[in-house]
Amino acid sequence: MGDATTASHWPKAHDTVTKGTVITAAASAFGTGVYQIFQGQHNNHGKLSLVAALNGAMTAATFFSIREYMVSPLLISTLPWTEYQRRVHTIDPAFPAPTSSPSRGERRVENTLDSALSGFLTGGILRGILAGRRAILPAALTAAPACAALQFAWNEVQIRRLDRVTDKIHQENSPQLEERNLLVHLLKWVGVTEYTDEQHIAKLSRQRDAYLRRIAVLEEQVKHAKDTEK
Repeated sequence: MGDATTASHWPKAHDTVTKGTVITAAASAFGTGVYQIFQGQHNNHGKLSLVAALNGAMTAATFFSIREYMVSPLLISTLPWTEYQRRVHTIDPAFPAPTSSPSRGERRVENTLDSALSGFLTGGILRGILAGRRAILPAALTAAPACAALQFAWNEVQIRRLDRVTDKIHQENSPQLEERNLLVHLLKWVGVTEYTDEQHIAKLSRQRDAYLRRIAVLEEQVKHAKDTEK
């Protein structure tokens, strides 16, 4: 796998860090603002939302940078798991991809190890900076399962979203399939049979053989007529 661990070979890492940071900052600001409004605290809720956004952005930027540029590249270069083999294939198409598509269960736990380890490091680092060395381990042990759970929940949201898209496509195509099936039944009722490609080829082959036999008979008759004239 070699150079697959370098940042330049990690696909869309920069986009993931940027989007994760922006979304987390926005969610932190929105959540803080809503909480202040429901609590009836209308003073300074804009300032508190801004502080929450900055804190969320700092935490998210640290978390996603650690995950995308350090933890995930390290895991895909060392673990022979199917999940990481798929990721190696996305980085280097020459690397053989797993023969089977990921199951529903595999998609649910995808990236959870990466997020747990990144949460462990992020929680320890940030809490250690703010509260001292004694707070590093408790914060890391708290952040790791929390980040894994959030990743699992995010994966579930993506699976449900894909299910809805698939159902929508199926519903859009179902009327067309029903109309075609109805047409097939009507044609059969009036004596018209739908042929498969194989059946159509077999029919044409039989017709060709019959024509060849007819041609052979006509050629023999012409030859016999010429011989009689002589």
